[in-house]
Amino acid sequence: MFKSSEGENKKFNIDGLEIRTMAKDIARLREIEALEEREKIAGIKTKEEIKKQEVPIPPAPLTKEKEPLKKQEVLDVSMVQKEPQRDFEDKEQEIKIAEQETTKEIPEKQTKETDKEKINQAEQESKEAGKEKVNENEEEIEEKTEKGDKEEIAEEIDKAEEAKRIAEEIEAKEIEEERIKAEKEKRQAIEEEQEKERIKEKRSQVKKKIEDLPLKKQPLEEKRAQLLTKLEKLENQLKPILIKERFIEEKKEQIEEKEKKATPEEKESVEKERWEIAQLRRNAEAEKWNIEDEIEKTKEDAKAIEAELQAVLRIEDDLKKEMEKTFQQEEIIALKKEKTEIEKQLSETEGSKEPLEAGKESLQTKIEQITKELTALSVAEIETEETLEAIEKREKAVKTQTEKRKAEKDRWQVEKDREAVEKKKWALEKEKKELALRLEEIEKGYQKILRNERKLIERLKTINSKIELDKESF
Repeated sequence: MFKSSEGENKKFNIDGLEIRTMAKDIARLREIEALEEREKIAGIKTKEEIKKQEVPIPPAPLTKEKEPLKKQEVLDVSMVQKEPQRDFEDKEQEIKIAEQETTKEIPEKQTKETDKEKINQAEQESKEAGKEKVNENEEEIEEKTEKGDKEEIAEEIDKAEEAKRIAEEIEAKEIEEERIKAEKEKRQAIEEEQEKERIKEKRSQVKKKIEDLPLKKQPLEEKRAQLLTKLEKLENQLKPILIKERFIEEKKEQIEEKEKKATPEEKESVEKERWEIAQLRRNAEAEKWNIEDEIEKTKEDAKAIEAELQAVLRIEDDLKKEMEKTFQQEEIIALKKEKTEIEKQLSETEGSKEPLEAGKESLQTKIEQITKELTALSVAEIETEETLEAIEKREKAVKTQTEKRKAEKDRWQVEKDREAVEKKKWALEKEKKELALRLEEIEKGYQKILRNERKLIERLKTINSKIELDKESF
């Protein structure tokens, strides 16, 4: 150990870790005894003086008091807490012991200071040699730069020009594609408008024909109605003639029966009667034939009129179908336009999904990583608890005050380690919760996009089906 001057808080570094020395404790206790006077002395040191007095301390042999901890009791030296204020009487005793030890440290300190000077000298020489080497390298670089690596520069220029050329080609290609796309859309729009105008013109013509049909239908329908009326009248005229004819036929049968039974004297009279009935029968039949001929002619006329009327009705039906077809054609044009728009929306939807999918994947990866870290922290927390239990048992079992304090220090450090683990766990749990909320929000947005995408796809299927049916119908 090295002796330290009064009032100095000397710092030493071992492997980059700051530790306390007994000399510091002595100085600190003397400062307490001397109150403000000692504090003033302690505050005089400048940074430069402290730096000059700092020397590396070789690892000192472990005494019984500072023997290595067991596996579960090993603590980070840099995290050791400051020892609480001891009892004044105990400090006095330790001061005396420390003064004796620091007296022994003087020769060793002088030796170390000599070693430090040698080390500083070696470091200075090494730095100067390094500077010379750097200067040589810089001169070599400057020389090489002055000469210039023409081939490398030319190659870099070629690469830059090639990259520029490729970029210009890509840009030109994209511009050309956009131009072609714009022209195609413009041409399609013009064709659609022309097709719409053609359909409207055709529908207008069909509509006019349909409106003209009543001029043809009406006289035919009137003629048909007249013929039907005439036919009905003729049939009514025929009915009494047919009744009269049946009566005459019955009378004829009676006369013929009478003739069979008549005597020769009666036969002449009966035969004359039969002649009269026969004449009446002929007259009735002649009248019947005239009416039947008229009925037949009327039926033929009505049939011809009906044929003409049916032809007109067929024309009307065809015109109505043609009219409906124009509406269907307009609908197909609108559906094709809607199809193009839906396909564009689906493409945009796909583009909207990509960043969300990447975000989801990134958040899920982070959450998985945090979950692993939390699992590791849980294990560390359990191990820390076990270590604390072991220290508590050791603390109860030790006899001497020194061992008890050592156990208490160990407990402080482990408790501090546990606190650090718990803080880290809280921070990770909070971060995980925040990430989960962000993931939930992204998932909501993603699902909304998917629902909209499904609707667009279903609508696109319906449109395609209608377009296919329209093709088949033609």
